[in-house]
Amino acid sequence: MKTLLITIALATGGYFAYQYFNAPSPAYLAYQQFAEAMTKENFPGAKALATGPKKAEIDELLKPPPPEPAPKVAVDPNSIVGLWQASMEEAKRETHRLKDEFIRNIREIDYELESEAEGAQNRVLLTVVQTVRHGGTAASGGGLAYKFRHKVELVQEGESWKVYSFSETPLPH
Repeated sequence: MKTLLITIALATGGYFAYQYFNAPSPAYLAYQQFAEAMTKENFPGAKALATGPKKAEIDELLKPPPPEPAPKVAVDPNSIVGLWQASMEEAKRETHRLKDEFIRNIREIDYELESEAEGAQNRVLLTVVQTVRHGGTAASGGGLAYKFRHKVELVQEGESWKVYSFSETPLPH
């Protein structure tokens, strides 16, 4: 019994030592916050974690869409053109609804760090695989997983790290 307790204590100590010495870098933690905000389309949150060209890109996403031009000619809703316009409007609404539902159903976001390299002038380059799981639980055999490879450059500004560039490549399931 004594041997078992000592073995458990050593294993627990080893686990916490491993966690302490292999803690993720502040740049990697900043990337994770940014990636999660982008995945969930929290663009104001992502903008706060970005700088340079990436911040300008997010500013473009935050701009309101331009107003749709008024139709130049009144269209009979029972005509072919009227039915086509109505079906296009319905398709837009359905696309937005499905996208919002997809974001609401995100169950889990995991990250696998492939590489982390220090660049010049307080910069870090990361390559990370992000896995986004949504839908049913694993026990029910449900849920889809989507994987993306992110290549990210972060810059240290004062005490914080900001995303300077970010590219995303979908990976096969």
